[in-house]
Amino acid sequence: MHKMMVIGAAAVAGLGAVAYSQFEAGGAPDAVAAAGVIRPAEAAASPPMRVEPAGPAAVFQLAAEVAADEKVLGQPDAPVTIIEYSSLTCPHCAAFHEETLPVLKDTYIETGKVRLIIRDFPFDRFGLQAAMTAHCLPENQYFGFVDLLFEKQSVWSRASDPLAAIQQIARFAGMTEQAFQDCLNDEALMDRILQRRQDGAKQFEIGSTPTFLINGKKLVGNQPLDTFKDMIEAALAESS
Repeated sequence: MHKMMVIGAAAVAGLGAVAYSQFEAGGAPDAVAAAGVIRPAEAAASPPMRVEPAGPAAVFQLAAEVAADEKVLGQPDAPVTIIEYSSLTCPHCAAFHEETLPVLKDTYIETGKVRLIIRDFPFDRFGLQAAMTAHCLPENQYFGFVDLLFEKQSVWSRASDPLAAIQQIARFAGMTEQAFQDCLNDEALMDRILQRRQDGAKQFEIGSTPTFLINGKKLVGNQPLDTFKDMIEAALAESS
């Protein structure tokens, strides 16, 4: 029997009663839709592209500071910083990670031009639990585990017991049942994830996933590869 997760007082106060109940209930259809989550049935249609300033440059610079437990791809001195807000239960996020990110890694991240900061923005309880599980794995397993969760998203997120499906994937990564339960009961980890979610919503009006901040400009949705390339090239030109 799975232990019940208890969201820490700080996280509950920050997210509010509606968001808290949404996580606890697994996301009632109306509540999830209101929050802007993209259902699997809508995955084929990309959201309309929006490019807009993310806010004052100083706010973006502060947001681009990486906490010790955050996950980053690329070099810290890369001239372009991308902050990705995503949910592991978001189909458009999965499409970005499977189709677009590999090209960006080869072209920009591994060449030292871009660093990518991953920020969890869960819209439902299982997205939160999956994110927590990824953070509890050894550092060198994080990105591989996230890639696997996105690859198998349509399987585990639609399972009759998504949490058990997450645990099964974690077991393949070497996580014991006790470690999995300890992870889900780590209130400090949960609070950090939910606090960053709240900060993104408050500072940059993040309301759907995926959303990207590219050197201070906000790009909403999993847009075509050329859109990302154009924005990155423009940011590189501005930084030179």
